[in-house]
Amino acid sequence: MKTPLLAMALLCAAAGPAMAQAAGQAVWRCGASYSDRPCPDGTVVQVSDRRSAAEQDEARAVAQRERAVAELLRAQRLERQAAAQPAVASISASLTTGNPASLSPQRPRRSRAAPGRHPGAERETWRAAAHASR
Repeated sequence: MKTPLLAMALLCAAAGPAMAQAAGQAVWRCGASYSDRPCPDGTVVQVSDRRSAAEQDEARAVAQRERAVAELLRAQRLERQAAAQPAVASISASLTTGNPASLSPQRPRRSRAAPGRHPGAERETWRAAAHASR
């Protein structure tokens, strides 16, 4: 998935300077950025496209294939989302129409023993202590 995006980014980056030159504009390097306007301490950058006509045609063909693949993936994603919507709607409808208390599992409540007493002990009180805890 990253490879098609990288190819698209490279094509766009290569097409930008070519378009600027075709329009007769100069490109200026201003520190770490580029601009179509002169800047202090800026230098003009040579932006001619050094690719042959065959290489340019191949790049256009690759871009067209990538657009077709991207559109196909988009259509598949939209189909999956549309198919998932009824399932989500039916789940949320069943959750909202039911009794919320009946939706969660109920555990039986345990009776609490008095502090210090074992739940099964009758009347005797005892305290367990490990040897090192005294």
